[in-house]
Formats: sequence, C-alpha cells, structure tokens
Amino acid sequence: MIRLQVDNVTKTFGSLKAVDGVSLDSQGGEIFALLGPNGAGKTTLIRMIMDITRPDSGSVSFDERPITHELKHRIGYMPEERGLYRKQKVGEVIAYFGRLHGIAKDEAARRATDWLERMGLEEWEKKKVEELSKGMQQKAQLALTLLHDPDLVILDEPFAGLDPVNTRMVKETILGLRSQGKTVLLSTHQMAQVEALADRVFMISHGQRVLYGGLREIKREHSEGAVLVNEEVEIKDHPDVLKVQKRAEGLLTKILLREGVATGAFLKSLLEQGAPVEHFELAETPLEDIFVRLAQEPAHQEVAS
Repeated sequence: MIRLQVDNVTKTFGSLKAVDGVSLDSQGGEIFALLGPNGAGKTTLIRMIMDITRPDSGSVSFDERPITHELKHRIGYMPEERGLYRKQKVGEVIAYFGRLHGIAKDEAARRATDWLERMGLEEWEKKKVEELSKGMQQKAQLALTLLHDPDLVILDEPFAGLDPVNTRMVKETILGLRSQGKTVLLSTHQMAQVEALADRVFMISHGQRVLYGGLREIKREHSEGAVLVNEEVEIKDHPDVLKVQKRAEGLLTKILLREGVATGAFLKSLLEQGAPVEHFELAETPLEDIFVRLAQEPAHQEVAS
C-alpha cells in the first residue's frame, strides 16, 4: 500500500512559524482532506510535501522514501493558482505537461485527447486556452494533473468555478482515483464536498495540527450533545433537556441535552415515560461548524479520532 508520511515538519519564515511540528499519515485508496483557514500554513505544508519548500526540521516521505525528482513524476499537483498557457491550444498544453513527466510525444497527445473527452472538452482541443470559460479551464487543469497517471494526487480547490453538472463530474473522477488505490489529498474550503468525499480529515490552524482522524469520528467527537427524534415525541420539562428545536412538519425534532447527560440514559428515560420513540440518533455537527469554531480559536488543543 502506497503511503504518504509527514513527520514532525516545521517551517519558519523570519519570525513567522508557518508550520509547527506537523505530522500526518495517508494511505493509498483514500481521500484525505487537508483543511485550514487562510494563512494557517496549509499552502506551506503542501509545498513541503511537493518538495518545493524544504522543512527546517522533520521529514516527508512517499512510498517509504524521501521525495526525490524521480518520485515527483508519481505526483500530480493541481494548484489553486492555475498554470495553463493562455495563448496555446488546449490539447497541446496538456500534452506538453505530459512530456515533462517523460511521456513520449505521441502517447502524450493520445492521453491528452482521451482526458479531454473524459472531461467533456473534446470540441475545445484545438482552441486556445483563453477561449475556455473558468470552469472549462478548471477541468483542463485536472486533465493535465492526471495525464501521467500519478500515485499521489494533490488537488487544491478543484471545484472552484464549476457548475453542479461539472462538480459532479469532478467528484466522480476523484472517487475513481480512490477506487484505483491512489492517494488523494483534497484541499478545499467547500465543506460540503469534504463531507461527500473524504475518508479522513486533517486541519491546520496557526501552523499547528488541530484536527486529525476519520470524518465520521470527528463529527461525533464534536457533536454538541444533541439527538434527533421523530416529531411525535413530546418533550415537556425534562430535566435532561436544555433546548428543543422543532422542525418543519414531517422532519425530526432536535433535542439539545444538558452537559454531561448520556444519550443512552436519555433514551432510556423517554422509553420509561412511554414516549413513542421510533427514531433516535446522535445529531452530528456539520463539518463547517467545526471548522469555523476551531479556526476562530487563538490556541487549540488537537482532537484526534
């Protein structure tokens, strides 16, 4: 199993410690979300993984080896700031980047045509990049990133500028990479896409790791002590209940429990009272709420799941 390891890396620029003793471990066949607010150190971390910037201390390895020029050909990197040559033809630009990875000219051209067809851009192969819309350029950039069949794929804001149809196409492409056993690092501020795609989540803030673990485990760890029950359950003056949030007709009722109340004990009390409980589940906190709360804290205690 191909493995990416980041071990206690630190990077300082002048008086700013951009990354402070960060470690992570990602296996092949998973989508690993890399999150962080602006200025948190996320871009510096990505650059160290890519060996664009060397850490002051600590190490980065891929497939049990340090990142070398040879290994870089097994990495596909889609930066947030796109790198397509606007005056060149789309197909030629994509094929050119394939040749930089050592692919023969004819094979690079064939792969470029194939990827443009996958992205629904076959009619634009002979057009100049500047003629493409922002969303089309985004898909062309993804094709360029994947042309050389990399084992590690780093995608920085891959959904920017995409409409719902193309968003779904890109999501299916990312899921396809996971099914092929690729290691996918997904960096985005779109928490809905993280919830839809990610197996595990890493968050950096103020240069430090503040969140790390399985997505579902993290959401449960950060749940606010609330449960969802079917709307027929009536809550009146229950000592364990802090607040009841009734939803629209036909939806579940959200019950916020007092601090320290176990959900199992609360369910038992409802049943003992004869409440018609047909649905009972822990109300998971949306990842966006977790992100915002941690990003706003000046100092964090890491939560690992």
